[in-house]
Amino acid sequence: MSFNPSDSVPNVLSIDFESWVHTYPFRGMDSIRRKRLDDGFVFRAGMKLLEILNRHKVTATFFIVSEISKWYPELIEEIEMQGHEIALHSHTHRILCSKSVLVDEMNQSADFIRRFNVRGFRAPRLYFKQEYMEVLSRFEIVYDSSTYGSWKAINHVNGVAEIPISAWVYSYSNRNRSYFGPLNWKALREFFPFGSPYVMGLFRRFVLNCIQLENKAKRPTIVCIHLWQIIHPDDFYKFMLQFLSHDILSLPYCIKCQRVVEELLKAVKIITMRQFSDNYFWNINRNEKT
Repeated sequence: MSFNPSDSVPNVLSIDFESWVHTYPFRGMDSIRRKRLDDGFVFRAGMKLLEILNRHKVTATFFIVSEISKWYPELIEEIEMQGHEIALHSHTHRILCSKSVLVDEMNQSADFIRRFNVRGFRAPRLYFKQEYMEVLSRFEIVYDSSTYGSWKAINHVNGVAEIPISAWVYSYSNRNRSYFGPLNWKALREFFPFGSPYVMGLFRRFVLNCIQLENKAKRPTIVCIHLWQIIHPDDFYKFMLQFLSHDILSLPYCIKCQRVVEELLKAVKIITMRQFSDNYFWNINRNEKT
């Protein structure tokens, strides 16, 4: 899909493609047990999501937990065949609490990176540090999307473009700043992350209004959503109880977002993150510097 940056403003729909068993109540399990507990959910939900995207003739960016490619290789191949971008969301969805953990996850994902020519990365729960960028560079990752920020906060670190999930930054002086780390109350005092899956679950239709406002001002947006927020697991209430028992404030993640995602697919222009990085990103920077 080609596009002209002077046309309607493009947006990126990025899917954090993981199973519900990759959420924090199920940490510590090995891959065999995770797959057994998943019980085919990722495959069924993934195929359903592909149907939705195909119906709306939209290509999205899939940040995939790469161990899923070992569980259901035919699913990842189908995602590629339908023209969607395949990016990396770590191998096992471990929290990247140190550079050594990131290196281990990247090494485990090496075959996946080569097979699908992966060029993008997003950290689980956005737990990432700027000094990790050189690790991504070693694996020929060209962009990362593990921060929040305004459309002006796109920067390069160690040759890797940092493309933030869209947020309204309250202070004009901080408009070029990217915010690392998961959402918390301190962060929310500095920015409103309308592109985040948390806000999508909490406000749903309002997120679409935010995107349209940004587009009207000729500003692109990056939106993130989890697979299991669009397609719920069969035994959803059991999952929700386990999920909320660890953190009651995670309730917005449990609200189904399929309808608003489909409204988004109808209402705005969507491209992949790679297209944005290779084309529109450079147009933004050039215009900002002149």
